[in-house]
Amino acid sequence: MTSVAAERLIGEGLVMLALIAWWAIARELPEFILPGPIAVARRLAELFVTPDFLWNLFASTWRVLVSIALALLIGGSLAFLAHDVPWLETVVDQRIKPVLNSFPSIGWAILAAIWFEPGDFSVIFVEVAILIPFCLINIAEGLRNADADLMEMGRSFTRNRARMLWRLRLPLLVPYGLSATRIAYGIAWKITLVAELLGAPSGLGYLMLRAQTARDDGGTRLGEVALVDGSGRIGKLDTVFYDTLYDENAASHIALGGAYPLAVGDPDERDRMNQSESHIDFMIGSPEVVVTGIHPDGTRVPVLVGGEWAV
Repeated sequence: MTSVAAERLIGEGLVMLALIAWWAIARELPEFILPGPIAVARRLAELFVTPDFLWNLFASTWRVLVSIALALLIGGSLAFLAHDVPWLETVVDQRIKPVLNSFPSIGWAILAAIWFEPGDFSVIFVEVAILIPFCLINIAEGLRNADADLMEMGRSFTRNRARMLWRLRLPLLVPYGLSATRIAYGIAWKITLVAELLGAPSGLGYLMLRAQTARDDGGTRLGEVALVDGSGRIGKLDTVFYDTLYDENAASHIALGGAYPLAVGDPDERDRMNQSESHIDFMIGSPEVVVTGIHPDGTRVPVLVGGEWAV
């Protein structure tokens, strides 16, 4: 048996052992905790004939492909600038590249959620920002390793830069471009899921978020209503503290998700509270908010008027 065949046998054998271990462990656990490989395969087969899933798969796929193309274009352009314009080499290698390499993917996803509306652009922005360094490094390596004799021969036939680029430099960079594409493709799918979780109305990440919400029914129901008047101390500061306990009390707000037990005095009544793993606040307070209480007999009592207490 050749070494290549032996390596392939070992690799496929490990995959089979992993599947057998998965099947054995899944037999001892409830399906909602760890479904077995047969159940997963059956569900995948069902998904691939579901129009909703296919549409979201297409949405994620085209974002990945567009992001890779843009990252190759931008990363390759930066690599050419650093190689061909000496004074830009320091800017690209010691300023741009370290910043892009050091910034975490979740950081880009959060910034995109803050800066842009949820949609294709925000997801593609996150992917491109993270993929640029991989493309930049690969293309820059290709430029550094370009055959000097071939380049000199090309210059002896023509001084036309565009012709040199199209006929000689780009063909020499094809292996490095393919390597960058292969790496970027794998990373892009991981990034897409995170970016779509935070800011996309479609895609596989969006489906994951929707599935989590469906599993936690309480996350879609009302868990809190808090009335805060405009004369409150926190609201007057006009400051974001980045602390939920402070920031949510700057104005009236409602929340989807779990209710706070401390708001219910009778312990026997707490079982009726909305239960959820999540609690998301939505600020609704403003001078235009008017809140009116209604007694059992239909009597109306103003509670908040013009953003101020009326009781």
